Amino acid sequence: MSTRVAYNENAGSSGAKAAANEMLSAVNGFKTIGYATIEDAIAVVKKEDAKIAVVPAETSTHGSYYEIYDLLLKYVLGVVGES
Repeated sequence: MSTRVAYNENAGSSGAKAAANEMLSAVNGFKTIGYATIEDAIAVVKKEDAKIAVVPAETSTHGSYYEIYDLLLKYVLGVVGES
């Protein structure tokens, strides 16, 4: 069974998917799955429908995504890496 990795397909989707692929390039058997919002991508990890969510802390077009910190607290999840 492949490891499911969630990402937000609307927040610079190519960048989010590329970051997921880059971060997990050494891991065999993972599948990236796009979600409509950052919260959706984080929520599926809490529901255990995905093992990891790759979400932006900031982008060049949007700036900082401060709501990420609120979502991490809301869903009681932590940060395990950055790229």
